[in-house]
Amino acid sequence: MVRVGYALGYGKFTNAKEMADVMRQAEERGFEMAFFSETIELMRDSVSSLAAIGLATKNLRLGSTQIVRLRGPVVMAQSLATLDEPTGGRMTLAPGACAKSHPRVHALPADGGPTRLINNSAEQVALAPIP
Repeated sequence: MVRVGYALGYGKFTNAKEMADVMRQAEERGFEMAFFSETIELMRDSVSSLAAIGLATKNLRLGSTQIVRLRGPVVMAQSLATLDEPTGGRMTLAPGACAKSHPRVHALPADGGPTRLINNSAEQVALAPIP
């Protein structure tokens, strides 16, 4: 079985309400998963955007990429747990570290590369005291 997802967050063309409407339409057309990538260019955060998308859809699995460098692991775990509640358990953790240029683009310190960052972040998220 082929599974199809849809990703948003890479363009400056939309706002949270429009993203939610696009994802509602994608769900109606058979898409199974929605990803939102938190980027400086779009100036929309993943938590608010995914909340809007989650409330506009019924079955679409939800995931966020590229938030590891922009959010600490405990805050990320809390945000995902909170988003999971109103969306009926549809959240998927999809941590992304991007490329080596990402820290420079977002004015963050270099931290040993994407692989090290993902491993450290995943360990910390797993340890977060979330019920």
